[in-house]
Amino acid sequence: RLRAEELDGAAVFSVTTVTDEEATLVALREQKATLMLTIDADFSERLLGAGAGDELAFRVIGDRTNPSFGFANAFLGFLARSYVHEAMGLPPSPEVATVFIEGTGTLADLHYAVAALIPFGIMLLILCSATVLVREAVNGTLARLRLSRATAAHLHGGITLAHMVLAVVVVAAVFGTAFAFGFPTRGQLLLAVVAAMLLALTSVGLGLIVACFAKSDTVAISLASGVALSMSLLSGALFPLPAAPIGTWGSVTVDILDVIPTTHAVEIIRRALVHGDGPAALGYELASLAVLSTLCLLAGIAIYQRRRMALA
Repeated sequence: RLRAEELDGAAVFSVTTVTDEEATLVALREQKATLMLTIDADFSERLLGAGAGDELAFRVIGDRTNPSFGFANAFLGFLARSYVHEAMGLPPSPEVATVFIEGTGTLADLHYAVAALIPFGIMLLILCSATVLVREAVNGTLARLRLSRATAAHLHGGITLAHMVLAVVVVAAVFGTAFAFGFPTRGQLLLAVVAAMLLALTSVGLGLIVACFAKSDTVAISLASGVALSMSLLSGALFPLPAAPIGTWGSVTVDILDVIPTTHAVEIIRRALVHGDGPAALGYELASLAVLSTLCLLAGIAIYQRRRMALA
């Protein structure tokens, strides 16, 4: 019965019969299996002789930290009750019609993880920009630039251009891996790429700021890692965050975490790829990401210019 159950045209469970409970517990801990269902040897006999008031129980073992366990356990409970009622000749359990948003019923965790991996990968570019800038200061390159005709715009323009190229490489690598594992896109790939490129401006700006307070490569890497991880954790990409609304702007509820560019980047990428939303539906997120990323880049340039460059 479990093997035959389907949802959105795909099998709900992949069922394997096991006899070694210890080995199966190891598989559960390693999240190579979702749950273990134990059925007593005399279950069929007790089921056939059971009356309406008798209770029959299964034993389910699983890891609550496994995202798939909650869904599988709930689905399994409904199927088990329906099967027992049917076998005992009792009225069937009420049918529960599950309707998913179009195109999302058979998506796996990987499909939602892509929206988190792209911003996280771009945020790691903070390490690159900060480390390069600190190295230039330690090696005396900035001192030599002051003797040349180069301006701060030349330096910052080159850094921004280089890291935009790196951002393209990161996005291509993530999407290439996702598509290799069967990631389906809803036709808004270009919009997701635009969001990733805008977020790259944030990583450059934050890298400039980190470089102002680091005196060595090691310190730069430590500070940049903390900033990148914080920006990713607060974006809501890795786990849901509680709402903290601070007001409304038209029909949009503004949350306190909306001041973080990664929040909007994750929202754009997820909705564009998973739900197929276009620029019209994501106008607020696109505008917020563009403004915040530009402000972050300009702030990084201004702070770096004041503390490190002082070029005319």
